[in-house]
Amino acid sequence: MSDEFFRIGTRDLPVQWHANGKFEQLVDGTLDRCFDGTLIRKQPLAMVLKGLRRVDITMAGPGTMISEKARSIFERGGFSGWRTFPIKLKTKRSLKEKFFGLVVTGRTPVIGDIFQKPERIKKKNWDGSDFFLLKDGERVTGVTVVTKRVVEAAQRAGLSGAVFHPIVAE
Repeated sequence: MSDEFFRIGTRDLPVQWHANGKFEQLVDGTLDRCFDGTLIRKQPLAMVLKGLRRVDITMAGPGTMISEKARSIFERGGFSGWRTFPIKLKTKRSLKEKFFGLVVTGRTPVIGDIFQKPERIKKKNWDGSDFFLLKDGERVTGVTVVTKRVVEAAQRAGLSGAVFHPIVAE
């Protein structure tokens, strides 16, 4: 078992995604397209969060939301395979920090069944990105994987909310 790659998981938080006052992923796929990188959004995506406790990384809806602190750590680390889009966060209490949707641009094929845990990849098929989504054939899955460098940077910085699960790299 290799400890070089980790699937990102997060603790469950009650989150509702809204864009322009409606659940766009149900209407026209806008939300999904923001996270898969096929839509580059310059205007903030509005989100409503209920019962939010302050975290740096959380999964909500079809994607991952990161804090300004996490974004800064990832930028300073020079990590590849990601970019962000702005999110306008609406909560009952005011949050001063900015949040962003994480777009993962790296892609690497999974070996065998995507539902097999832990997931498996071949190092020779890895695209070299620090952030990547697993591909099952031609279909890109929602499974976000990061390198050990990302995990170490997140842990050193004390980023909250993420759980890192090792995957097998052959």
